[in-house]
Amino acid sequence: MRFNFILILIVSLLLALLIKYTDVAQVGLFSYWNEGFSTIDKIIHGQPPIDTLTPIEKQKLQKEIEKNVITAPLFCQSRYFPFISGSHWRYQLTEGDQKKILTLDIPAPEENLTFLDGRLAGPDNWTVRSNVACQDNKILLSDLNFWEIQNQGQIITEPCDPKTQDLFLPLDSDFSAGNNWVENFCLNRKVFNNLSTTAENPSDKPREIKEDWQTYWEVLGIEEINVPAGNFSAQKIKITLTKKQQVGQEKHLVEADWTVWLVPEIGTVKISYQELSFDNQPSQKPPAIQELIDFQIPTEKEYKEKNF
Repeated sequence: MRFNFILILIVSLLLALLIKYTDVAQVGLFSYWNEGFSTIDKIIHGQPPIDTLTPIEKQKLQKEIEKNVITAPLFCQSRYFPFISGSHWRYQLTEGDQKKILTLDIPAPEENLTFLDGRLAGPDNWTVRSNVACQDNKILLSDLNFWEIQNQGQIITEPCDPKTQDLFLPLDSDFSAGNNWVENFCLNRKVFNNLSTTAENPSDKPREIKEDWQTYWEVLGIEEINVPAGNFSAQKIKITLTKKQQVGQEKHLVEADWTVWLVPEIGTVKISYQELSFDNQPSQKPPAIQELIDFQIPTEKEYKEKNF
């Protein structure tokens, strides 16, 4: 009883500070209380009584509790993919000698649709837009379309089968060290080679590319990581890719490894990509590193002012 009383007292004090010094609306207090208490209870479940902890252990526990009190709305109940209107991320992309800047934004919804917009600034400029949807409590990325590609017009991406979806992102519950799963999907890309040629203005027939993606995901656990945006405790995920690509009559096989670092309420802070082989021959491509420079995730007040 004493342990539970101390736990409730800590949560109460934290929530009081949360209300006083942040923008959490009073009307949503119960849901924040319930979710905050549940998360904190999981953190300290199985720990010895608080009054037996050393000062260093208490400080570590307090930081862990504070880190897990949710102060912003969630998209599809995901803490690792905060795709809410007004969110912004800026990355440095390094590939060999080349350095580029990638920005990602979640604009205001358009006709109840949420989009993820990207812009690459560098030797090879392009703009990308993907539809982001919450389906069965999972985040679905679809319609990955590119514009303003250097020396090209537009790339339209669709599922090979209209009845199938593109890519579901992992649930928060999937991020447990040692957990693994397989995610397979098929994409059709239509590449319009002319700058004046688009899907709406097709002056010539697009080049069609079919891609079968087979991905194996493995959660490696928490890792301390340093990027330009700061130091973070991040979930480390390894993704092994086998991609079968067909361009006209040509067929190719690509094997690659991704490593992704994710932080709750921030999202992706780093990605490492290495193409291992192309058509069963060792790849000559240098590794690509994407690191977070800065970011902005709206508070509850900012989100409501923009969307309600």
